[in-house]
Amino acid sequence: MIAGFALMPGSLAGALLNPIYGRAYDVYGPKMPLLAGNAAFVVIMMVWSMMTMNGTVISMTIFYLLMTLGRNLAFGTSMTAGLAQLSLPERADGNAIFNTAQQFAGAIGTTVASLLMKVNPDSAASVATQTARGAQHVFWFMLALGLLNFVWFNRFLKHNAPYSE
Repeated sequence: MIAGFALMPGSLAGALLNPIYGRAYDVYGPKMPLLAGNAAFVVIMMVWSMMTMNGTVISMTIFYLLMTLGRNLAFGTSMTAGLAQLSLPERADGNAIFNTAQQFAGAIGTTVASLLMKVNPDSAASVATQTARGAQHVFWFMLALGLLNFVWFNRFLKHNAPYSE
């Protein structure tokens, strides 16, 4: 129950701000929302990675809220910009591919996170300490993925010159 309440503000804020993020895409094209959202995600992951061992439920709630804002801005924009590359008859198939890929990515991400957070019963550290260290490893991994996004976004934006100005 506590975990659900901790995630609720970020989930609500992400859902409520999606129309505003869509408007930002309409006004600025994909470049600004992609880069701003990913920058927010990277900064939060960096701070979250460094503070994991001293985190409280309140700090995790705040970090999740801020991370969700950046993630949603970049993710929604990347889906919209990707679908915009397809012809109108292909967009339904493209949307199905995006949704299927999102499900697979979620499953793979959960598996990777579980592997990074594993608890060693032979360790002298407590289960709580081992779990916190594992979570820290997950956040560092997500930070690395966020940094890779800048490479991918740069490549995408170069191929979409009208939006990259």
